Amino acid sequence: MHQRHIYNKDELLFLPNTSGYDDAWFSCDREDQFLQNQDRLDSIYLDNPEYIRYKMNRHGYRTDELANFSDDFFVVMGCSYTVGEGLAEHDRWSDRLAGLCGLKCMNLGISGAGIDVLLANTLQYLKSPLPQPKFVVLQHPEVARTQQWFKEDPVRDTVFSELLTGSETAMADLVHELTKDLAPAEPKDSDGTNRRDLTKLITAAYNTEFFNRYWTSSGVPVIHWSFTGDADVINDYKVNPDIHITSIPNDFPDVDWPGDLARDCAHDGIESNKQVANILYKHFIEDLI
Repeated sequence: MHQRHIYNKDELLFLPNTSGYDDAWFSCDREDQFLQNQDRLDSIYLDNPEYIRYKMNRHGYRTDELANFSDDFFVVMGCSYTVGEGLAEHDRWSDRLAGLCGLKCMNLGISGAGIDVLLANTLQYLKSPLPQPKFVVLQHPEVARTQQWFKEDPVRDTVFSELLTGSETAMADLVHELTKDLAPAEPKDSDGTNRRDLTKLITAAYNTEFFNRYWTSSGVPVIHWSFTGDADVINDYKVNPDIHITSIPNDFPDVDWPGDLARDCAHDGIESNKQVANILYKHFIEDLI
């Protein structure tokens, strides 16, 4: 289940497909997978089948109701790693970081989201009456992800979008059509990479710049990070050299990386999330607050 996104001037930040969701299983974290992978799982999941619960708020996010945030909080955005698929809420990197900071965390993670969705949510947040956070932490998702847009409701000022299976292929076809007349660049390596192949990286880099500018122009600092091998690959394509997507764990070779798995065996586990929070706090946030 990927979360379905809607932009509406009356319901900013609303995810109707997960609004009020409450279940023991969600998205990649499925009971059938759990039963098949028990030999790979931490005993905490085996000993307590109710250890994880997915409870989404009225807007569809796995966090407190947005109306309950006032002062002394920060915002996190990202994909399923930020939602915490396969993890209890208190084991997520965002909640660990909140404990280290002594601040409340508004978790606006969206499963399956790309940077384009997170940029759109930034604009929605800044248009909303929600209070200003002390800072924003962005967990960058894989750069090839993109949303597909379609009109589903005749109501004016309402646009729906959904992250669909095959979106990457559809976008690649579109990019090819738009850039087919460009002369290929000199091959970067033996596989003949040309500038069309770099389009998704450049697009993600520019969306990152926009994301950063919208928040910082509102007086909100942004900390950028990704798991190694995800969006850290766009660092060479950004215009603003002051924006660096910290690669965890590769940027910290002295850190002992646990490499454990969450219950769904598709995301990083409890100890890895704890280490992410420790790194972010020690290197980027402790002096900020």
